[in-house]
Amino acid sequence: MGEEKYVILQKNCICLQFIQLHLEITMRDEHWLETWKEYMAYLRRNKRRPSKYHIEDRTLVNWLKYNRKIRNKGLLSEERSEKLDVLMKEAEKFRRVNQHQYLHKENFEPDNLNNTIEADHE
Repeated sequence: MGEEKYVILQKNCICLQFIQLHLEITMRDEHWLETWKEYMAYLRRNKRRPSKYHIEDRTLVNWLKYNRKIRNKGLLSEERSEKLDVLMKEAEKFRRVNQHQYLHKENFEPDNLNNTIEADHE
């Protein structure tokens, strides 16, 4: 009788550990997605990439740097990798040649800026 209770207790413990692990993974995924959304909103709102020289931008800069690093090592999930590609494509639009010139000038013509602003308000 005592051994049966012990086995049941072990099974319950394993189930609880599995549930706890699943919740931690879910919370990490939600946090990752929230940071991704924050980065995308930053690009659209500020029309520039976050800068390592601005203290308030460093969290986003470091988040992107870390995720690119683990993707290059092959450790980033396929879903996250696809999202990161979308983000990188959007960020590429705001790549600068120097402090006064953007690489893709067409993104900053008045018509394109109005389209982007309208898309943000929808």
